[in-house]
Amino acid sequence: ETEYVVTQDDVDAGEIVNVASVTGFAGEVEVSDEAEALVEAEQNADIEIVITDNDADIDEEGEEIDYTITVTNTGNVTLENVTIVDSQTGLVINVGTLKPGESKSVDTSYPVDQDDVDTGSVTNEATATGESPSAGDDDPTDTDQVTTPITQIAAIDLTKSADKESVSEVGEVVTYTLTVTNTGNITKTEVTVVDPLTKYTKLIKTLDPGESVVLTTEYVVTQQDLDNGEIINVATVKGIAADDSEVEDEASESVIADQTATIEIVKTADREDVQGIGEVVTYTLTVTNTGNVTLTDVTVTDPLTGLDVNVGTLSPGQTEVIETTYTVAAGDLENGITNVAVVTATTPDDEQIGDEDSITIGVSPREIIANDDDFGTYFVSYGGRLGNILDNDLLDGQRPDPDDVDFEFTELDGVIGLLIDDSGELSLIPAVNEQGEYTLRYVLRETVFPDNNDDALVVFRLQNDNVNLSVTKEALLDEVFEGDEFEYEIVLSNIGGFAARNVVITDNLPNGVTYISNSIVSNSANVEVGTTVDGSRIVWTIPFFPADAVITFRVKVKAGAAGTVTNTVVVGADEEDTDEGDNQASDVTVIQPFHIPNVITPNNDGLNDTFEIQGLGKFVSNEITIFNRYGDHVLEAENYRNDWDAPGQVAGTYFYVLVATDSSGREHVFKGWIQVIKED
Repeated sequence: ETEYVVTQDDVDAGEIVNVASVTGFAGEVEVSDEAEALVEAEQNADIEIVITDNDADIDEEGEEIDYTITVTNTGNVTLENVTIVDSQTGLVINVGTLKPGESKSVDTSYPVDQDDVDTGSVTNEATATGESPSAGDDDPTDTDQVTTPITQIAAIDLTKSADKESVSEVGEVVTYTLTVTNTGNITKTEVTVVDPLTKYTKLIKTLDPGESVVLTTEYVVTQQDLDNGEIINVATVKGIAADDSEVEDEASESVIADQTATIEIVKTADREDVQGIGEVVTYTLTVTNTGNVTLTDVTVTDPLTGLDVNVGTLSPGQTEVIETTYTVAAGDLENGITNVAVVTATTPDDEQIGDEDSITIGVSPREIIANDDDFGTYFVSYGGRLGNILDNDLLDGQRPDPDDVDFEFTELDGVIGLLIDDSGELSLIPAVNEQGEYTLRYVLRETVFPDNNDDALVVFRLQNDNVNLSVTKEALLDEVFEGDEFEYEIVLSNIGGFAARNVVITDNLPNGVTYISNSIVSNSANVEVGTTVDGSRIVWTIPFFPADAVITFRVKVKAGAAGTVTNTVVVGADEEDTDEGDNQASDVTVIQPFHIPNVITPNNDGLNDTFEIQGLGKFVSNEITIFNRYGDHVLEAENYRNDWDAPGQVAGTYFYVLVATDSSGREHVFKGWIQVIKED
């Protein structure tokens, strides 16, 4: 027996071949033999790779992860061409031969990029391969990986600044600068900046670590800002970090509002001086907010007039105008009137401010004018009011108040029964004076300044009570057919030599005509006329109709059915008429029936120049067609106006078809011929 210690080469070879031999001599002959024994070597080709990041601590882009890769022959055969591949770092290296149990290590590094930081880790995988001594597919391979965490910082920063420290006017523009910075180490997306005050919103799709975006937005100063004393503007930013967390920040900026709280009151009066007791002075108080802040509880007082009013709130520049009145008293006529008004208000800071203004009104006599009066003409039998002398007089340009003036009649011209009261009214007792013209004289004095006076005349006339009115009436159209429009003329004359009062002219139209309108065509005395129309009744009223006056009326009507109509007009007045025989007038008009002529002579002599259908107006509408003997239409017309004179046509016979519609909607058809006669 003998022993053999197996070597690595034996294992690598896969077997142990042992040949033993023996030799000897058989006599002198050498003899020998040998024997061979084969022992197979069990081969196990295996390899192991381990990768480590050496406990790397990474928190930003650009840092490197240092890897150590160790490959070990964990089999029992020698491995050749051992290769390490690290695709992450780009490492490919052949470390040569590894005997069983032998290890080799290599170092490699990887620079971290932003995507890795946003991911939050880096996973690296390495592979080792080796060649086995035996042929076949026994080459071993192994893979290992390591994940290196990256510390993620999700943070964002917003800063805000304004281009001015203070404002003082509504409408000023403040420009804000907003700076958004990614202060973390991971990318932010959907970054939204909001400034509610300026109504500004901005979306930044992506913001890299360390990146800043500068934005600007404007704000227009309001009155409320000035009232508040400052503008506080808060903006916010929100975004989504790469780790899906939400980041946000806010920034505020304060701009001081310079407040000026002032108020002004200006007082004016509607006159510079007064002349009498009871006169009313109107004061105008103009209150203005002359500062730049809103004022509240604005109160205006005027002790003289008793005014005490709270006008509420006044915005800067706003004006409130208040009127108040004062009635002049006896004591004011000695030294004049001094009036002081005061305004107070509260500022936004609850401080009280105010202002006052005063005005003095002097006293002087007023212009007094006594104007002559003509109280008109009356009948001897009249009793009652003649007029008021003060109606036509003036004191400081206005009708005098009886309390401000006195008057005295210095000449009465023999009038009997004249009644004069303190208000200036003159009345007459009836039937005590003869007819004629009376002229009176009076002096008008201002009560507080008797030396301030003027005089004037008063004239009135008395006449006998009888009048003589005459009225005539006639139709202005000689021949009237059914449906024709024509006018009645009514002439009213005052032929009695005396004026008439409350004259009434009444015209009751008969059933055979329909009222259209009325007018006044002449009015010699230009008298006042009132007109009332009630259906077919027309009434004219004349308050005063002087002697010899003439007035002409016209009444337009439309003729009805054929027949005779009688129209009567009547006139009357307050006075007795000396001749009532001409107080009524009538006109008899014969309304001819509808008629279509059959001959026209268009030669411009005014007779039968056109094809005139008499009474056509009785229909509300019509259509006519005229044609010659060949059937050619020479006229087609709606609502024919009686104006066809055969223009451009030769003399001869023509034919017509007339379709007329009456007021009930029924159609009437008329057919016939027309003989047109023209000179050669």
